[in-house]
Amino acid sequence: MNPGTALFAGRVDERVEIFWKDKEAKRNPDWINIQGGTSRWRSPDGVTLGTDLLTLEKLNGRAFRLLGFGYDGEGVVTSWAGGKVDAATARGCKLKVWLMPRASERNLATQKLESEVVGTREYSSGHPAMQRLNPRIYQLLLLYEQ
Repeated sequence: MNPGTALFAGRVDERVEIFWKDKEAKRNPDWINIQGGTSRWRSPDGVTLGTDLLTLEKLNGRAFRLLGFGYDGEGVVTSWAGGKVDAATARGCKLKVWLMPRASERNLATQKLESEVVGTREYSSGHPAMQRLNPRIYQLLLLYEQ
């Protein structure tokens, strides 16, 4: 548990969690967390909760790298591969996103696809199994430099 501030705590699609570098004065964000199924918050280039992998590739202008599924750190983007999302990140602030397949679409076919992109290994968003799974963003994190 980290002390912080929850803005719009009672509104699922507006909730933002801010964790401060200066915890006493609540100044200078260390990181900002947004998670769930949908959100009104989005990056300047349109990245938001619920954005799917195919749309994220279009926003980025190219394929990117992410970790596989089936463990705690699943689906985190490890590299934007020099794409537009990385270029749009403000100096001193880094956007991290996590994607996962939709539980509502889980069946034998999607389980087979997931087994092709499982674990802590990096995969291209252009991998055929990733493309067919088309996972969605479930967490956004803005990390601020020290």
